[in-house]
Formats: sequence, structure tokens, C-alpha cells
Amino acid sequence: MDEVASIKGGDRRAVEAFLSAVETLSKLNKDSEFYNLAVKAVRE
Repeated sequence: MDEVASIKGGDRRAVEAFLSAVETLSKLNKDSEFYNLAVKAVRE
């Protein structure tokens, strides 16, 4: 996750795609904390 998060807007579409995938996984696994963690990692 850190490697993807290190993009930091350099490629905004990649970050959006990553978060979209994480959101889908989060919903499928009923684990909202997983998505929240990914958002925090991308924004740091």
C-alpha cells in the first residue's frame, strides 16, 4: 500500500483507481477500516 500511496497525486488517476479497488474490497469484506487506512496512506 505504501508504494501506491507514494505517488501522491503524481498520477491522480492511478490513485483514484487504487482507492476505487480498495473501496470495492472493503465493501465485499465489510471492513470499512481497510478503506479508511488506504485513504490515510494516500493523503500522507
